[in-house]
Amino acid sequence: EAKNGKDATEKAMGNSYALIFMDSLMPVMDGPEATLKILSQNQQNTAPIIIGLSGSASSEDLKICLQAGMSRCLVKPLTLKILKEVVNEVFLPNEERN
Repeated sequence: EAKNGKDATEKAMGNSYALIFMDSLMPVMDGPEATLKILSQNQQNTAPIIIGLSGSASSEDLKICLQAGMSRCLVKPLTLKILKEVVNEVFLPNEERN
């Protein structure tokens, strides 16, 4: 858990996470900026998958998250079903998805 985007970036740099859930709006550094920084510091094959979380369903907000390099951007509140589907989608080949 990170308190802000700067904290999230620092934690990501010191660990090798496979998946990060990144809020789009955070103090100090927002989610898209933190995502850009995390992805720029990792090689393509070692970079974590970043799934954005947004309280806004506006197409512009979602576009900004995806342009920053997030694999997906989900609108809060989430259901466990949607979360499971998205995690399966980014990690499992089509034939293995539940």
